[in-house]
Amino acid sequence: MLRAEKRKVKLGLFKRWSYVVCCGCGTAEALIIGIKKVVGIIGGNISNYSINEDTAYVKLWSEKEKRARNADIDMLLIAESEDMQDENEYDKAIDAVYNVLVNDRTRPRDYVRKIPVLIEGNPPLSIRAKRVLENEFGGIRQ
Repeated sequence: MLRAEKRKVKLGLFKRWSYVVCCGCGTAEALIIGIKKVVGIIGGNISNYSINEDTAYVKLWSEKEKRARNADIDMLLIAESEDMQDENEYDKAIDAVYNVLVNDRTRPRDYVRKIPVLIEGNPPLSIRAKRVLENEFGGIRQ
């Protein structure tokens, strides 16, 4: 789930058209209208993504596939999950998501440092994981 961008095309000498496309694929086929906030989730119990009013929730870590997903998020939510039982699994997920987000060169360098983190419930987070969330992301909010 990536943001949309406005593009312009010049048709002839005086005609210009503007259109909106996905930053990732360059098409408008999968755009979702009306989303104001995107929350990335590590843990939790959503399958892929869900939408609640004007907020989209995107699962950034698949414990089954052991794979992180890239998305343009406004907030990171760390939640308790039936799939992730110990702090090592959360450490691995947080590191993988961080690496995917920070290595996307289409974003500003300080993008990840501006993402606030919210912890929901009581997931087993190590001191190291909390340090990464506090120092590499935008800090833990309560």
